[in-house]
Amino acid sequence: RGPLTGDRRNEAEVLFERAIGLRNDFAPAWEHLAWVRIAEGNAPGTAEALDALEAVAPVADITNVWTLALRLLLRLSFAWRFLPQEQAIQLTETMLANPLILTYPELVAGPRYLVYFDAPQGAIWVWDRLTELPGAARPDPFGLLARVFGHIAQGQLGLAKAAAAELQLSVPDLGFFAAQLEASLALVDTDSEEFAGLWPSLRTKLTRYVKPGADLEIRRRAAWMLTLLAQHGGAESETAAYRDLFEDEPGRTLRTLLDATRAALAGRWAQALEISDELQAYERASEAPDPFFRSLVHLFRAEWHKRQNHVQGALRELRWHENDDMQGNPAAEPQPAEVDWAFGTLARWRRAQLLDRLEERGPEMCNAYLAVARLWADGDARYAARADSAGQRADTLGCSP
Repeated sequence: RGPLTGDRRNEAEVLFERAIGLRNDFAPAWEHLAWVRIAEGNAPGTAEALDALEAVAPVADITNVWTLALRLLLRLSFAWRFLPQEQAIQLTETMLANPLILTYPELVAGPRYLVYFDAPQGAIWVWDRLTELPGAARPDPFGLLARVFGHIAQGQLGLAKAAAAELQLSVPDLGFFAAQLEASLALVDTDSEEFAGLWPSLRTKLTRYVKPGADLEIRRRAAWMLTLLAQHGGAESETAAYRDLFEDEPGRTLRTLLDATRAALAGRWAQALEISDELQAYERASEAPDPFFRSLVHLFRAEWHKRQNHVQGALRELRWHENDDMQGNPAAEPQPAEVDWAFGTLARWRRAQLLDRLEERGPEMCNAYLAVARLWADGDARYAARADSAGQRADTLGCSP
C-alpha cells in the first residue's frame, strides 16, 4: 500500500518482479508492476510491463467494465506521465470513445488518480474533458477535486483555492474542506510574516464550523485546525473555549498532535517527536481522523527531526506521500491519500535539500530535484523559483530524467 512508515515505494517493484518470475502469465502481477513503475517514473519499464500485460490479457478481450477501467487507467497514466501532451490527449479521446468505459460508475476516479501517478496536468485536462461529455455520462462534481489536488501538486495555489471554491458551490458540504485546505497550506509552507497576514482570515472562515449545533466531528476537526493556527500565530489562548471538544475524542489523535506541536513551538523537538510517535498507530486512511491529518503529521515531524539534525529521520517522514492507501476509488469525498499526493512535490523539494546537505547525490536526490523542476515549473512565483533552482541544481549534478 505504500511507505507510510518511511520505506521506499520502489521496494514493492522488486516483489512484483519476483512474482512475475514465478508466473509470467499472471495479469494482476503485470498490472501492479506497471502501476508502481509509472509512479516511480520508469518509462521503459512501464512500457515493458504494459506490453507484457497486453500479450497476456488483450484489452480487446475485456468485457468487465471494472477490469477495463483499471487497464485504461494504466494506459492513461503512462500517456500523461511520459508522452507529449498531444499524444496523451489523442489517447484520452480514443479511450472516451469506448461506450463501455462510459458506463463505469466511478469514472471520476480516473483524473483524481493521475495525481498519484505524478501527472497532475493530466488530472486537470481529463477532468475538464469529462465535464464536456453528454449528461448521462458526465461525472458528478466531486471530480473537481482532480483540479484542486492537481493545482496544489503544481504549486498553483491560487488556482487550487479557486477550484475549491467552485467545488463548494456544487457540494456545499465541502465548504469546510476548502477552509481546511487554505489553513493547511499556510501551516506547512509560509514564513512567519506571510502566516501572520493569512491566519486572521483563516480563523474567520473556520470559526463558523465550531458553533454549537454543527456536526460534532466537524466541530472537533475545525477546533483542531483553529488551535494549530493559533499555536503558530502565538495566540493559543484564543482557543480555550474549544478544548472541551477534545475531551471525548476517540483515540485522542487530534489532541495528541496539538500536544506535540505545542512542545515543538516551545523548542522541545525531542519531546514533540516522542509525543507524536504514538500517532503511527493511526497511519492508515481508515483510522485517520481528518484528511489533512497524515500530511501534517509527517511534514511537522520531518521539520522536528531536521531541527535536531536527525536527517535520516526527516527523510523517512518525507517519503510518506508515496502511498496508495485508498478506501475504494477516489470518487466522492477527499481522501487522506489525495492530500498526501498533492503535498508530495513539497515533500520532494525538502527531501532533495536534505539529501544535498548529506552529500548523498544519488538517484533519490536527482529524482526529487527533477520532479520539482517539472511539476512546479508553471507554479506561482515562489514555486516557479524553486523549480528553477531545482532544475539548475539537477543540471549541476548531471542528473538525467
